[in-house]
Amino acid sequence: MEGEAQVDATITYVNGQETGRVINSTTTLREPTKTVKAVGTKEKPKTASSGSYQWPIRGRITSYFGGRYIYHSGIDISASYGAAIRAADGGTVTYAGYKGSYGKLVIITHDNGTQTYYGHNSSLLVSAGQKVYKGQQIAKAGSTGRSTG
Repeated sequence: MEGEAQVDATITYVNGQETGRVINSTTTLREPTKTVKAVGTKEKPKTASSGSYQWPIRGRITSYFGGRYIYHSGIDISASYGAAIRAADGGTVTYAGYKGSYGKLVIITHDNGTQTYYGHNSSLLVSAGQKVYKGQQIAKAGSTGRSTG
């Protein structure tokens, strides 16, 4: 932060232009302070969210988000039974278990507070509280819960 001083000076002007300045006295009102800004060299942990998402598996979308005879709160992607399901972004597993129509479900909460759900799995490879990185295998594809696949 910049300091502040009260200055008593005699200034001479000729035709509106300053031609001389004599400092008679100065009184420091506030001392300048040095601000130390810590800049780390440590890389973000691999499990930190990047803010962008990747597809958890390659496949065709077989069911879209939205209303029909029942409301569908996600998208379904076709996959071979047992295929690797990967985390769309880094974060913390906040749920891993069986949950009604989702079947075997993994929920990852990302650093910005958003959550991604991975349902209908045949098996889960992570547990609640675990930190995961983007692209890490978290489950194997299946058809548990309310699934037509």
